[in-house]
Amino acid sequence: MEQQLQVWLRICLFFGIYVSATKCMDRGEGNDVRAYWLQRGYNCVLSVGFCAVFVCSIRWFTYPAGLELNWVVTTILFVSRFLTNALILMEAVYKQQQHAHFLQILQTLEASLWLQFKWRVESTTLLWQIKRSFKYHLALSALGILPFMVSTFVLLDYGGYFWQGLWFICSVRVRTLQLLVYLRILRHFLSGLCLQLQQLVAFRKTPQLRLLDFDYGRLGTLRHLLAIKEAYVLIYEAFALLNDFAGWSLYGILITYIFDLSSNFYWLLQSFDNFRGRRYYFLADLWWFLPITALVFDLCYLCDNCRQMGCIVAHWLSQLISLSSKKVTRPYQLILQQFAMQLQLQRIEVTAHTFCVLDFRFMMSICTAMAMHLVILLQF
Repeated sequence: MEQQLQVWLRICLFFGIYVSATKCMDRGEGNDVRAYWLQRGYNCVLSVGFCAVFVCSIRWFTYPAGLELNWVVTTILFVSRFLTNALILMEAVYKQQQHAHFLQILQTLEASLWLQFKWRVESTTLLWQIKRSFKYHLALSALGILPFMVSTFVLLDYGGYFWQGLWFICSVRVRTLQLLVYLRILRHFLSGLCLQLQQLVAFRKTPQLRLLDFDYGRLGTLRHLLAIKEAYVLIYEAFALLNDFAGWSLYGILITYIFDLSSNFYWLLQSFDNFRGRRYYFLADLWWFLPITALVFDLCYLCDNCRQMGCIVAHWLSQLISLSSKKVTRPYQLILQQFAMQLQLQRIEVTAHTFCVLDFRFMMSICTAMAMHLVILLQF
């Protein structure tokens, strides 16, 4: 799994959303120090370029007469994209150690699950899911952006800040894809942990539910339970680090997507009313909805799925405690109780820097915010 991640992170380096970890920074080895400062310098150049594009676009942007409200809407959307990209670049530099620690935990989890449970993480199923997700979202993004490019030249006389913000759009979507990759890997780890607890319950409860490819001779040992507990600690720490090094950018991404969806829906209604000759705008606008909606849905779905798997871990542990109340040693019972308290205090959640918890319930909040923004625009 490490090789596939390295290939993806090289793409992230180009957009400035990742600064690679330097193994020997403390010892001051030349190659690592040089690479580190080159990457930071590249991010600084990107930041200066973004600021220059932003200031010039705001200062010299012109719009057709009668489209003052559209100019206000596009300006708000353009500013939100700029601020989100600024957050992404700052997190890449100032949260670099947390990001590097997160990647180290992924490697540790992969090795631990193999050594402790003989469960190979680098499965063809996981790689196939990640590749399929890449192809799916990249194809939708291309189908959404290309028609808009054509329409701004052929059908429309007003493209807003589209060309000035094209890099911002691509950078935000690459950042979202990066988080989706991490969430798929963590969900894969959680599914393996749930499977281990399920088999441990089957070992205590009903022999007919046992699987043939499991070694049940060591399932009842204290060492096996401690290995499960340590794996959960690593998974929880990985989620905590993900919330730390990507929390602000995730918050900005969600706000930008809400503005983007509601604003484009407003322009879609204008197109149906043939406002200012925008009759054919829906040809590009409908395709613009698809990639953003798919990204938001996939992000909330994976976050909700990880949260539910954390609840499944707690469910299997509660069953294990009830089955092992009088059949195990005192140290085993203490570890079970500690693990149960740990699950109550350390719940698996993905948050946008504690502002909101991403799950399917949050999808309703997104729809409410979009509706409120659209009503405000229609009132004007």
